[in-house]
Amino acid sequence: MKASTIIISSLCLSLFLLYGCSKEEDPFPPVQSIKIVKPIKMPELQKNKPASINQQIKQKPQEKEIKEEKIATVNNKRKERKESVFNELQAQVSKTIKFKEIKDIQFSKTKNNEDMVTFFLNGNHTPQIFPTKKGTPRVVCDFIDTRLSSRIARNIKVNGNSIQQIRIGLHKGPNSKTRVVLDLAPHKNDDYQVQPVLFKDKNLFAILVKKIL
Repeated sequence: MKASTIIISSLCLSLFLLYGCSKEEDPFPPVQSIKIVKPIKMPELQKNKPASINQQIKQKPQEKEIKEEKIATVNNKRKERKESVFNELQAQVSKTIKFKEIKDIQFSKTKNNEDMVTFFLNGNHTPQIFPTKKGTPRVVCDFIDTRLSSRIARNIKVNGNSIQQIRIGLHKGPNSKTRVVLDLAPHKNDDYQVQPVLFKDKNLFAILVKKIL
């Protein structure tokens, strides 16, 4: 009996110890409750709708107008640049050529028995021409505000059919001019055909004189 009582008491003690330990340390913690939250609606992304046919048709003329405006502005800028360059060139030319000048005078005969006097100029400036029959017949050429080159002689004798001599005079003052006189050979009728010719590209001016028989 003693042995059985000892066994029973030991079993009770062990059970007591096991029960006490189970209360102090719970190997399985209690499960926490989970709250159910309502799902959040995400905002829908706005998709760019393709332009309708009418909108596309409206956009095309606007694009054309923009292109045309750009082309017009470019062309205007080019014109302005050309005009500015042209004005600069004109200013440079005006600076280099401050005065009119007769660079040379030459006499020659043509195949039609005409006497030709050629004036080599530094620009396209023609003289005032008028003939006179008082005394010796002659043709007067007045170059207004024009200088004479220093290498040109004042009297040039020629052996022409109509022209005998070329005389040059300088008139200074407010109405300055260079006067060139063509002394003609007198004949019975004293009638002459005088024809001025201007060569703009070469800055040449010529006078053709021929007797009228």
